[in-house]
Amino acid sequence: MNILMVDREKEFVQDNLRRIREMKDVPTQLAGAYSAEEAMEVMEYFVPDLLITDILLSSMNGFTLIANAKQKNLCENFIILTSSESFENAYRALKYQVMDYVLKSCSWLELEENIRRLAMKPKKQTKIDTFLGEHEDVFQVLNREDFSTSLEKIVRYIRKNYTREISLTVISEYSRMSENSVCNLFKKELGITCLDFICALRLRRAVELLLDERRQTVSEIAVQVGYHSERQLFRIFKDKLNMTPTQLFQKYY
Repeated sequence: MNILMVDREKEFVQDNLRRIREMKDVPTQLAGAYSAEEAMEVMEYFVPDLLITDILLSSMNGFTLIANAKQKNLCENFIILTSSESFENAYRALKYQVMDYVLKSCSWLELEENIRRLAMKPKKQTKIDTFLGEHEDVFQVLNREDFSTSLEKIVRYIRKNYTREISLTVISEYSRMSENSVCNLFKKELGITCLDFICALRLRRAVELLLDERRQTVSEIAVQVGYHSERQLFRIFKDKLNMTPTQLFQKYY
């Protein structure tokens, strides 16, 4: 299950994501964001089954974020967090058909209950979750949140731009670090290269698109995740997953 939590308080987000991660009986892929704008960027590469958001975010509030996510068909399940009870906000939550309206002061038990209830429901994400779980060694690095400040800045840039032309040179210029320093940073903190991280992002998104109900051709998916040709995507699939996109599709359909 993909879960995205959005709140202005970084510590609150990380603490709750840690607790969700400790729910060993509920397989999850997790992401956090600290503004509505950042959440929309995250959902370009990480499509959540559940979006948990505070109401007060910045220029865009939680209800507007939910409306945008619904309009773009990015998520179907939502939980609203709030610091204080309000009849108006409770009414709006009902109008937006969210799963729950939760006070932050007593949020964890209610969040856990909602997550477990959602995990029991049949969902289209099951095939994707199953595949990602079977190849955890390839994708587990994408779930990391404990980056240094320097690496976090680079990772956020990559997650926002990986579908475009992106290279070590471009990242070096953006971060104002040498290419060797960028490589050493990824090796030290994640144990992989910067290009391997980009590849994992593109590969996970390609798997999600390939197994999604909205069918696209392999060529269309290749371009959408940042490759110039279908051949490039085939090569990455064979190298990292030891199968072709067609073989993956045939396995699950």
